[in-house]
Parts: sequence; structure tokens; C-alpha cells
Amino acid sequence: MEHSQPTSEERPDIHYYGPYSNRVKIQIRGEFNYIKSKIEKYWTKSGFYPGFDIKDLGNGIYNITDAEPDSEPQYIIAKKIPFRERKQHEEYSTYEVKHFYLKIISKTKFARMKVTDADLTDGTQIFLHHILKKDTAQLKGNEVRYEVQVEILNSKRRNVASELITILSGLAEKHLEYIESKFTSKLSKIANSIESVFRPNGGTNILTPIQKQLENFLAIKAKLENGYEAFIKPNNNDKIQYLDYGLPGLRLFKYADQVGRGFSLRSDIQILRSVFLQLGTSIDFIKKSADADDQFHLPFVPKGEKFSIVKEVALNWYKDEYFCFELFNGCNPFTIKVAEVEKLRQEFKELYDEHDQLIDLSKFERGDLFISQYPELRKFATPNYEHASTRGLYFREPEVLSAIVDGKHVPLAIGFYFGPDGTDFEVFTPSGRWREHKTPKNLWILAKMHALCADSQTHEVLKHLGMSHMIGETFAISHHNAYNHLTNEKGVQGNTVVGDMLAPHFVNLIGINNLARVTLIAPLSNSLSLFQGVRGEDFAELIARWYTERSDIWNVEVGFYEEARNRGFDPNTFKHGHKYRYLRDGKIIYDHIHKYVQKVISAQYPTDESVRNDKLLNAFFDGIASEKKGDIRGFPKTPNTVHTVIETLTKIIWQVSGYHSALNFSQVQSYNYSAFRPPGLRQPLPKLSTYRQDLSIKDKGWLTEDDVSIKYIHETQPTNAQIFGMTEIANVLTTRTVQTFNDWSSPFTRARHDVEANIASHQAHTEFVAEMKQVQESFTRDNETSQFRYIHLLPSNIDISLSI
Repeated sequence: MEHSQPTSEERPDIHYYGPYSNRVKIQIRGEFNYIKSKIEKYWTKSGFYPGFDIKDLGNGIYNITDAEPDSEPQYIIAKKIPFRERKQHEEYSTYEVKHFYLKIISKTKFARMKVTDADLTDGTQIFLHHILKKDTAQLKGNEVRYEVQVEILNSKRRNVASELITILSGLAEKHLEYIESKFTSKLSKIANSIESVFRPNGGTNILTPIQKQLENFLAIKAKLENGYEAFIKPNNNDKIQYLDYGLPGLRLFKYADQVGRGFSLRSDIQILRSVFLQLGTSIDFIKKSADADDQFHLPFVPKGEKFSIVKEVALNWYKDEYFCFELFNGCNPFTIKVAEVEKLRQEFKELYDEHDQLIDLSKFERGDLFISQYPELRKFATPNYEHASTRGLYFREPEVLSAIVDGKHVPLAIGFYFGPDGTDFEVFTPSGRWREHKTPKNLWILAKMHALCADSQTHEVLKHLGMSHMIGETFAISHHNAYNHLTNEKGVQGNTVVGDMLAPHFVNLIGINNLARVTLIAPLSNSLSLFQGVRGEDFAELIARWYTERSDIWNVEVGFYEEARNRGFDPNTFKHGHKYRYLRDGKIIYDHIHKYVQKVISAQYPTDESVRNDKLLNAFFDGIASEKKGDIRGFPKTPNTVHTVIETLTKIIWQVSGYHSALNFSQVQSYNYSAFRPPGLRQPLPKLSTYRQDLSIKDKGWLTEDDVSIKYIHETQPTNAQIFGMTEIANVLTTRTVQTFNDWSSPFTRARHDVEANIASHQAHTEFVAEMKQVQESFTRDNETSQFRYIHLLPSNIDISLSI
């Protein structure tokens, strides 16, 4: 159909240069001049800023340095400006910071980095104002309000400035606690003592004592090691029991009772331990903000080639076409669906283009119009999620309507549910209008951020954890019980070569799942809850609600072709494969997996009867299908035919290799540019129809004459500490611990070499690896001419196992 294109997009200037400001306050009972004299007395004494010594360097310059320094002590060099009158009943004294060397600790508490005055641009001013106020109109008796205001002016480096505000505010809080302790009268902190311009919803004190971090890490480590002797007992063949998550009224995948068991090679265990060790070490980060004025560029970029693609995100994040590219080819390419116009909400049929012409959606050909919907998030989205306001992290349930027009991705509209339980739907547009409402530029930027934030919840919880790790654990348990326990402990006979074929695809899977249960999503650590819109402890419920509603997971949601067709895409006929690279490249990879499995299974099982008589293969199928065991709905209960085995094993291998790699290693691209795909947002999206009234009540600085302000965008984005935490998690989760499709060793080398079926199986694997090298070259050539690269299904980027 004909549809006018929006004008070429210019990179939006939504940089914010401050002022950055934070105030911390207490209330002290006493006479004004007496309190002032006491504070002046303590001013240059060690302990004025707890944990720091103060040394007079002369000419009013002071060195504020670590009281217990390590090899690289923190320090602040500042000029002291004595108390002077600001206005009636108010005086203030100031430390003007000249130089500093401070450390940043990530939200997960396991990584840290340095920040110095060299990271700021010339002309930046940093002040610690100590303010005494006596306001007789508001304070009763001899009450004095004592404040510390941290202020940064003229900073072009948002990343460093915002981190410095957070660090110095934490220092100011400790200082006020010190001042409180010096007065004998009963003191009470004023409610809402921190009024942060940068952190209006508060947040964890970034200067949490190292000892507390260490205790937390040791608790995790103890829980991991306690009783899990399999980490040092590589040939454990005990039977693994299937455990239930215990969610009343809900069904869910089962998990293993004996973590780490079923791994036959000591090297596998060493790989798993290397992941543990990463959590306890400082990750080497560099500051991109120190050499670029792009305020939204990843504030802390881990070194390494895998993070180089973030540069492409930085160049394209604001483009509407790149927003759609992310929905098709980012970390969650599994939610976009072919739209059926008759099933779309009525609100989407009230869109007008920039020429004020009604957009007739019925004119789009099938396969040109797409919808992304997230009903599984409804309970956990604002305003339904009771934890959103207390955590200060929000997202709304969206629906994203897009199209491919003249070979380009075009977002037509993004709708959001603003009322409880899927009510009050309003639509934002990139141009034109919805009904009588036009979406201003900055509000459209926020709408895209909120849409991708919601998509991130579905990605991380449902697709990544649920349909990769949790379903994969079921496969791994059943494989271990059939091909290790029954074979080695019970002496059951069957074709063990099939077990050898599958074994590489389950390396580390059970162990890494347990690691996630006791770190990322467990109440003990719950690292993802520090920046993810859905709390880690609610992940299982979200997945279980979705799982319980589905009667046939296996034949609808698992397997490349079945999953794609369930969303309206036929991989064989979809005409826009160059715009949906996951679908195009995934089909090629999946077909090669199928070809490989077909050769192996046809060699190992010449007849259907040989399949039906294999006790080990039957036990493997039963362990996945049985409701009392794996409980994968729709999974074949018995392997009745050779064809069934080929199709089933192909889907299993795809799910733990290609499917997982596409959504796991892409996290580096998707989550590390804070203006693009935030995992959680610090302000809820306002309604299009009433945003001016709603925001003006809270802060008139959030508005301009005809839009939301740059300040509001910055105060909606995650803090740098939250982005740093997500970067750290992404770095760990994308650590490669096993071989890839490009360099995969044959799983048949230990099978008998005088059996024709085994020789054929080994040859099938050799041919598969050779074909993957050719695919690698083909995909690489395609990327050289592509508008946006797609690298996540390069064979060199597909891990053979769901091991991280």
C-alpha cells in the first residue's frame, strides 16, 4: 500500500547539562550560633566525613582522603569557604572540589571502577554546601535545619556527573549521621530527607560498606557449595529428582534436586567454577564518557570485542527504524507477530498520518503489518504492580503496531494500558496524530523507551529464563537420568550413542540454573531486582501464569518453525527476510541442525521398531513428558517412529543452542545504551491526553511549552549505577564457556569405531561443522551490506550448550 514516510530523522539533542543537585537534611534543636560554632569546630577534624581523614594543605585547601586506604586511596582536594550569609536566618559554608579520585561500586556489589576529575570537561564546578537555616515561620523554638547540598554545574558529562552526585550524596548522609551524634538533644530526620533531582525515587546507597558486600557474597558462595558435592565429584550417576516450584494453582517446569550432577568431564566443572569466580572479582571497565560527549553512551563499557556492537546502538538508537529493528532482531525476536487487522484494538484504527489522512490498516497486505503485545505482563505492569512505587521502577503494558513499507521498518503507533487490568488505552504516534492528540518529540522518545522496557521483562523472564533455562533444565535432568543413572547404575541397555550426541548440549546447564536461583533472582541476592521492572522473586510466578494458560507448549512454543508459525510467520515464504534476520538466519541454522540429526538418528535407528524397543530413549522421552516429572505439555510420551525422534531431538538441540544464543548474547547489544532499552524506568509514562496537567502537579520543570523536558527524560532513565549493574550482569551472562557451532568437537569420538552407524554419525557431525563455516562466511558477507548488522546467529556466536 502507499503510505507517506516520515521525514529523515535528526539525532535529537536531549543532553542535559545540569545543574545536578542533591540535598540531604536534618533538624537540630539548639541555638543557631552555638550549632554553627560546633560545626565550625568539627569542620577540619577527621570524621567530619566518616571514613575520611582531613588534612590542611594551606591557603584554605584541604585533602579529604581514605582513613583506611587500600593500594589506591580515594581522595577529594577541596577549597574551604567559611560560613557567610546567604539570606536572612541562613548561612552556608562550602567545600569547592578541585580534584577527586573516587570509586564506584556496582548495584550488584561485585564490580567497581574509578572516577576522577579528569573525566569531567573544563569549566565543571563541584560544590558541597553546608547550610544552616533558622526559619521562625516554619520551625518551632530553637530549631535549626542543617543541610548538605551537593551541586555540579556546567557539566557536559552526564555519566560522571550523575555518579559523582550519588557518591557525594552518600558521603553527605554519613556526615549528617556524624553531626547528629555530636548533639545531645534528641534529633529526628526530616521526612523524605533526600530530595534528589537526579534520583527522585531514592536508591541504594552506593557506598555500602565493603564488609556487607563480602558477607553477602560469602552467603551465596556457602549456599552454592553446601551439599553440592557434584562440583568435585565429576562421575556422579545418582538419579536426579524433579522438584516443583510450589506455586499454588499454577504449573511450571520442574527443577533439579541435585545441582551440578550429570557432568562427566572435570573440565566442565572447571568452566562452571570460572563463572562463580567472575562474581567475586572486579570487572575491568573503561569510561566512554571520558572521551565522548554522548551523554547516553554506555557509561561503563567492559573491554572486549563483544561490546563493540554497542557503538552501532549509539549511532542509531533514536531512529524509529532501529526501534523496529530491535523488536525483530534484538534480544527478544520472539514477541513480534503478523497482525490481523480485524483483531487489532479499535484505537489503532483512529490513526492519522502527517498529512492528516486516516491510515487505512486494511490496505496493508498480510505480512506487512505487525503487532507486539504483552498480556503476560499485565499483573506486573503499572498501575497493577504493588511493588512499583516502593521500588521506584516502572513499566506499562504496551502494544506496538509497526509495518514494513518500501523495504523499511516503520513504527505506526505505540499504545499503552493506563488503567487497572487492561483498561484506558491511549496511543502515541511518531508523526501525525491519534484522534485529536499529537505526540511531541520527547514524549515519543519516552514511549519507545517504555515499550522496550516492557519487552525487556518478557525477554529476560519469559523467553530467556523460562523458555531457555527452565525448559532446558528439564531436558538435562531427563538426559542424565536415562543415559547416566539408568545406564551406569541400573545397567539398563539401549543406544548410548544417542546419549553421547545430546550430552554436549547440556553441559553446565543444571549448575548455571542453580547459580541463577541463588543469585540473580533469589531473595538472598536478587541482583536483577536492582534494575529490572519485575522483581526477581516474581519471575517464577510470571512464567507459571503464562505456562498454566497453555495446553501444548511443545507443539506451539518450542522449535523454530512451530514457534514462528504461532506468531504468523512462515519461514519458508516470509517476503521480508532481510528485515527479520533472526527468522531468515534461524531457518538456515535450524535446517542444518535437522539435517545433522536426521543423518545420525537414521544411522542409529534403521526402523521404527528399533526406536520403540530402545529403553533408554523411552526413558528420556518419559522424563520430559510425564506430568509427575518434566511436565512439558505436548511432548511425545514415547518415541514411536524414527521421524518423531528426529523432529524431537532437532527441537531440543535448537532450543538450548540457537534459540538461547539469539536471546542471550544479544543482551550486550540491547541493554547497554541507557536511552534505548532500559530494564526498568524511574518514572511511569504519563497519559498522552493529560500529561501536562499530571506532570505540572509534581514538577513544572518536567515540562516545556509543548513537550516534556529533557530533565524529565533524564529522571525517567535508570541511574548510572543501575545501568552499570545491568552491564555487569550482561558481561557475566555472555561469558562463553563452551564450544560454538563453528568449532565443535565431535561427540562420537568415544563411541566404537568399528560400528558402521557410529562412523556415519561422526561423519554427519564433521559435515555439520564444515557447513557451519560456510554459513559463517555467508552471514558475514550479508552483514557487510546490511543497514544494521545481525550477528547473534553467526555460527561462531552459537554456543552448543545453554551453559551461561
